[in-house]
Amino acid sequence: MLLVVAAIAVWRLAERPEPPPAGTPPAQAKLEFDPAALLATNPLPDSPAVLSLGQRLYAEACVECHGLRGAGDGPSAGRVYPRPADLRSSGVVDSHSDAWLFLRITKGKLGTSMPSFGPTYTEKERWSLVRYLRRLVRH
Repeated sequence: MLLVVAAIAVWRLAERPEPPPAGTPPAQAKLEFDPAALLATNPLPDSPAVLSLGQRLYAEACVECHGLRGAGDGPSAGRVYPRPADLRSSGVVDSHSDAWLFLRITKGKLGTSMPSFGPTYTEKERWSLVRYLRRLVRH
């Protein structure tokens, strides 16, 4: 019996891949974007039409985690780790540029449940979300 247990342990160890060398960052930690993207400015005006589109998209994709007012208290907030950011008080919106917010919406946030909306929404839609987020945290 002991021989069988030892054989199974050796077999399971053999099927595991070798870990990467020490100091190698995890493959998923590599967030690729053009650094010049951080210099972008929002091409959309702060208009009722843009804000309305942003509000609709926020309700569609963001409320579930961030909540109606951006407090990180949406219906799914308690089921994800780490909890969604409180967009109003954590400095997530106010301390970052429009370009940074646009990239966060586009690429998501590794290690969290924040998905990438790059494949889901057009560039115009993502910029409208940025406009709406700025308005949301001020009210």
